[in-house]
Amino acid sequence: SSVIKSLAFLFLDLWRIIMSIPLWILIIIGSIFGIVLTGGTVIGLIAVIIFKIYRKVRFGISLYE
Repeated sequence: SSVIKSLAFLFLDLWRIIMSIPLWILIIIGSIFGIVLTGGTVIGLIAVIIFKIYRKVRFGISLYE
């Protein structure tokens, strides 16, 4: 009985370790995806603001167009 319990706990521990690997992979992929999307959004916003200021200075176009 105790041998069966020990094997059951060992199996559960192995199962937790095996299932945690795909979970960590998903966490890492999701984190990278979130960082890239956030970085791209920030860079895009800064680029648009700089481009609008450039057009205002160079051509006198309104910042709202």
